[in-house]
Amino acid sequence: MDNTRAIALCTVATYNHLHYVLNLVRSIRRTWTTQPRVFVGLIDGLDLPRPGFDETVEFVDLSRLSPNFGWLAAKFDATELC
Repeated sequence: MDNTRAIALCTVATYNHLHYVLNLVRSIRRTWTTQPRVFVGLIDGLDLPRPGFDETVEFVDLSRLSPNFGWLAAKFDATELC
């Protein structure tokens, strides 16, 4: 296996479930020998504080990823969007 390649981890979460994401990130940082880039697609609360996260975790506004996000957000609740 070629360990020189960059590894990335991506997850999708709602603001009220960020504590689960924080536990995931901390666990990976402690146990993985190769540290991945971490991306979190945040469904809501993008402007709210995110205590515990450092600058190595990149938060992505999911509305930037799809032109249909507004329609999807109106059709599905936050859990279904995840």
